[in-house]
Amino acid sequence: MEDWVEFKDGISEQELDNYLAKGYYRMHQFLFTTDVTRDNAFTRLLFWLRVNIPAVKLGKKQKRVYKKTQTFTVEIGDWKLNNEIEDLWQKYISHTDFFALTSASAYLFDNENADIKNIFNTKMVAIRDNGRLIAVGYFDVASNSIAAILHFYDPEYRSFSLGKYLMLLEIDYARDNNKQFYYTGYIGIGINKFDYKLFCDINATEVFVPQDDEWVLWNTIGKVGLEQKFFGFDDDELKALGEIKF
Repeated sequence: MEDWVEFKDGISEQELDNYLAKGYYRMHQFLFTTDVTRDNAFTRLLFWLRVNIPAVKLGKKQKRVYKKTQTFTVEIGDWKLNNEIEDLWQKYISHTDFFALTSASAYLFDNENADIKNIFNTKMVAIRDNGRLIAVGYFDVASNSIAAILHFYDPEYRSFSLGKYLMLLEIDYARDNNKQFYYTGYIGIGINKFDYKLFCDINATEVFVPQDDEWVLWNTIGKVGLEQKFFGFDDDELKALGEIKF
């Protein structure tokens, strides 16, 4: 299979499922794997994650997020882009140290023109506080799974863990629609910024090991195991990496 895949005539939900299961992920209107830039030291340390929905068990930390967001309203429907959403994006990127494109439209389509055709079946989660838009999440729907694409929120509401709340809401959607997997994106080895993607349930999370072309439970390999498998670090270097704890 190729590292980059383009679908000029669209992609079916079953096709998307097949690609996701092979370690592909959406960028703009393409699918790609982390193998596409293996010579890049940063990308070489990225691995795809997914959550096995039927195995998810909510703990105290997840329930705490639901509790502190219970006064907000949630809407889930077809994706859209408008000035309200783009204004929220600008607020978000002005307070983040992540690399961010200039607009949500540019992120989704690599184009400032929101009228471009979307080949994916994309849904959107909108969270509001007394009518004020405070968080947005986009995710793609496949036949047996969903895949998180883009999450952002109002920095003034940082204390409400809205990024994690969006993940929990998307898991709720997946469960309600009889999906088995929720693809959350990637985690970085030696990079802690993406560790929150293990939040929903670390025990139900799987990681794709491209070397073996298979998904394995995160808790059976972790960051240390991935480093050892791919790069053969010695014991002292492995200990320095540590493990994630929730």
